[in-house]
Amino acid sequence: MRQKEDIEKYFKQFFTYWIPDNIIEFGTGDGEFTAILRKLGMFNIYSFDIQEGNIETPGVDYYKMDIFKYEKDIVDIFKLDNLLLLCDDGDKIKEVGTFAKYLKPGDVIMAHDYADDRESFIRFKYWRTCELTFTDVQDDLKEFKPFHHDLMIQAGWMSYMKQ
Repeated sequence: MRQKEDIEKYFKQFFTYWIPDNIIEFGTGDGEFTAILRKLGMFNIYSFDIQEGNIETPGVDYYKMDIFKYEKDIVDIFKLDNLLLLCDDGDKIKEVGTFAKYLKPGDVIMAHDYADDRESFIRFKYWRTCELTFTDVQDDLKEFKPFHHDLMIQAGWMSYMKQ
């Protein structure tokens, strides 16, 4: 799994503050993180990955596809209530930039391998890699505000709610 060892703890605490009805996950990987999400709640999970995988978790709808190529085919999922979008595939900056606009007020977007800036990443080293910073996505998040961001950044995740 490509998450912090204690990632379940962070998402469990996050879900005490806010519980989504639906989760869209970009980047299924080996499915271990998806299984943790499934364990933590009874939300509908829609997981997308461009890589071939043989992952089966009850209650999770898996899609092997290029989300950018089929953007218009998946946007109906964004109409569902109380949505959490998890960006953790191969191009997180592009994922945020492409799909944040489909979120509704009250929906939450997160992106993994995040630090507020490079200096913070070096100083706090919450997570081993930094693939995006706030500067990379600030234009895409103009209608968003930090949402339990101080908790989730400790696990290398950005967290913002659409206003």
